[in-house]
Amino acid sequence: MTSDTIDSAPVERPMPPAPPRRGLWLGALTAGLLAGLIGWIAGERVYMIFEPTPAKARGTSVPPEEIERVEREQLVARTKEGAINFGVLGGVTALALGLMGGWARRNALAASIAAIAGLVLGSGVGTAAAVVLVRVFYRSVDPTSDSLIVPMLVHATLWASIGLTAGLAFGIGLGGRDRIIRVTVGAMLGAIGGALLCEVLGVLAFPLAKTHLPVSGSMTTRLCAHLALTLFIAAGVSFGVRDPNATADAA
Repeated sequence: MTSDTIDSAPVERPMPPAPPRRGLWLGALTAGLLAGLIGWIAGERVYMIFEPTPAKARGTSVPPEEIERVEREQLVARTKEGAINFGVLGGVTALALGLMGGWARRNALAASIAAIAGLVLGSGVGTAAAVVLVRVFYRSVDPTSDSLIVPMLVHATLWASIGLTAGLAFGIGLGGRDRIIRVTVGAMLGAIGGALLCEVLGVLAFPLAKTHLPVSGSMTTRLCAHLALTLFIAAGVSFGVRDPNATADAA
């Protein structure tokens, strides 16, 4: 009876060994930097290409139906632009950090699985979140108001969705359920912190660049936003790798 009980008891899989701390920060930040640059380059390729033809005045006024048509087309254009921007950025960020997680574990198979999962999830979630949140932004924001509440909420939610998939991909590469949870939470918190910081600094340092928009109005601020997002996510997953019980166990 004792033998049967022992044989039938579930066997817990040991957690993969913790990756070396040395080089992990550098590797994660490098992956974030490359992802941010690739996402920014891809975004610049589609910036403003979907903009509709502006309404033309007929005599002294523009017909209301013409204005409504342009407004509808502008919303569609900005939604497409946001979807491509954040779809590409989400995909390459999760792919790069998934590879980094597997590399830190020294496991090529885990790196491949994490990278593929990150690419699929990151691009899908980034695109879907942008489609929803860009429309929410333009239908909710008051163009005459200086309030940052709606822009902050939209940016934080949008960036957190990318942080979620990037952290998940990194955790899949590392292995271990507890680590997956920690690095995913760390990535989301890093993304939210980066979004809020960028929102405030953008208004103070680049008041004319329309940094409150989902996709800001200048090349420089778009680059800064991409890099801030990916680097803050990389920092978040690096913090999340740390085992909170390591010190206690060592003692």
